[in-house]
Amino acid sequence: MSRLASDAFWRVQRFSSDWHANNFAGSIVRRITRVMWAVDLMDDTLLLALLPALVALVGSSLVLGARWPGMGLLLLAASALYVVVSIALAIRYIAPAARLSNAQDTRLGGALADSITCNAVVKSFGAESREDARLDQILRKWSARTYRTWSFATLSSTLQLSLLLGVCTVIAFYAVFLWWRGLASVGDVTFVLTSYFVVHGYLRDVGQHVANLQRSANEMEEMVRLKAEHLGVEDRPNVPNLKVATPRSRGEGGR
Repeated sequence: MSRLASDAFWRVQRFSSDWHANNFAGSIVRRITRVMWAVDLMDDTLLLALLPALVALVGSSLVLGARWPGMGLLLLAASALYVVVSIALAIRYIAPAARLSNAQDTRLGGALADSITCNAVVKSFGAESREDARLDQILRKWSARTYRTWSFATLSSTLQLSLLLGVCTVIAFYAVFLWWRGLASVGDVTFVLTSYFVVHGYLRDVGQHVANLQRSANEMEEMVRLKAEHLGVEDRPNVPNLKVATPRSRGEGGR
């Protein structure tokens, strides 16, 4: 995280004056700080949450598959389907809306920071009301985009939960079918249902982990675009340091 901030600051410092004249300082600060915490969230999600959940899902499928191969394959296929649907919803449905809301959030941060920084100029022109109106316009757009992203995320969670309920129903009916055919006892059916309830919790968490990864990726997009921008006026390679000679006093030398 510190290296990301240091690299971003190094690049921002070396952008041309024309670039700085056309970008809000507050927006730049917001981009850098947001990507730092996005990387932290991504690392925690991948290493501490998503990886153990996937291991538990695969392990549960193998345990059930050792007793009933069909049950193991069904659980593994249902889990894979849920993960694929979660990723597809995050990338194709939520990410575009989140990209717009993040861009407006960056603009809001820039407007707030620069207006407060230049408060002396605002007061000198008596422009407090004008600044209030300008910020209110940005806030309304930010609110609309954020609400749109939240609505998409809520609908996506509802679809994922509906899919989980469908998987639960299929697993339960399959366990009852095995019992009816005499291939499983009542204790086996109880074991299958108990195992699935554990898997159900992990699957629900996987959906949340995918959403966190999607949010982290969206928050890092602006920094990636910043990294790809041309510096404008780049330093020449291998340029020696400037050596300024000590000026001679008036009394030295001839006229």
